[in-house]
Amino acid sequence: MHRHARASFVLLLATLTSVTRAEIYCVETAAEFSGALVVAGGNHEHDEIRLRKSTYAMANGVYFDYNASASENFDLELSGGWYQRGTAPCGAQSDNPWETVLDGEHTERVLMLDPGSAAQANISVRLLTFMNGHVEFPEDGGGLVVQMWYAVENPTIGTVTIERNVFALNDGDRIRGGLYVNGGFPKVTNNLFLLNEADNAAAAMLATWYLFGVIFTNNTVIANGSGDALKVYADRAFVANNNFWDNGGDDVDMTDADEAFLYNNNYQSFELGGSEVLEDNISVEPEYEGGLFNYTPVRGSPLVDAGREPQGAAPLWHLTQLDLNASPRLVGPHVDIGAYENERIFVDGFDPCGPFGC
Repeated sequence: MHRHARASFVLLLATLTSVTRAEIYCVETAAEFSGALVVAGGNHEHDEIRLRKSTYAMANGVYFDYNASASENFDLELSGGWYQRGTAPCGAQSDNPWETVLDGEHTERVLMLDPGSAAQANISVRLLTFMNGHVEFPEDGGGLVVQMWYAVENPTIGTVTIERNVFALNDGDRIRGGLYVNGGFPKVTNNLFLLNEADNAAAAMLATWYLFGVIFTNNTVIANGSGDALKVYADRAFVANNNFWDNGGDDVDMTDADEAFLYNNNYQSFELGGSEVLEDNISVEPEYEGGLFNYTPVRGSPLVDAGREPQGAAPLWHLTQLDLNASPRLVGPHVDIGAYENERIFVDGFDPCGPFGC
């Protein structure tokens, strides 16, 4: 990007004309990203922040922070992988989350999103890698924390969409290593949780009072910490199509979920409260195609075509269009278990690998 284009820490690309106005920001440095979060927290508009492909390391140990005013209650979209096309600095987007890294440098939490006291805002986070976050007790949540709030006089709940991201090498000390969502309607889909550490909820903790509870689908959760990988506090939880393996504690702790549905997961151990519905789960050691950070199951794996698809006219959960390797999400009669889909047409080994290599 030319130097004159950096005169402001935020580049406003467009104004969308629809029912509500949205500001779109294009950023490519840590300072620009921090500044965009500050502006978005108080401008009383829906905001979209596009991060260009880069590594964003925190300055002076201060984590990235979106702290909306009490009256803000406007949607926030964060996404990575953007690059220049024509004259637009964020005119096109890559589908590789590893190309846009938010790095806590082992010193602080990576990102805090606090959308305001009434929690009506929708939050979406896509195609980002949260890496090397660290907090010390009594703080929690090393990678990404989304802190929703609730007002009795205004109880509308926003949706928190965490989709096609990577959470790797984050340390939550005692609790909540990679991801912590408190409140709202969390929908966590098609992410990789790898080598995160905490004594409890090493990969993710999801807590909500919302009627429809928690959705956790088609994630790959492997080699995370000494404590339970996923911890859920909710009236209802739907956990399906996930590949849990080689985690330090139980893969899933459902003892604080009043009603839970666990379908088509690959797992080693569940900690259950007794009221769960379990269907079509398997327990097999995964075998992957190989390559750096490629956890695509081999063609003959029991994980292939072993998931389930949303059913009904208006299901509360969904499949993404692409998997975490930017391959088609649904190949064959059923979706694969985990965040990666085996896309090979042939089984002789001569068909091409995915877009990020073999």
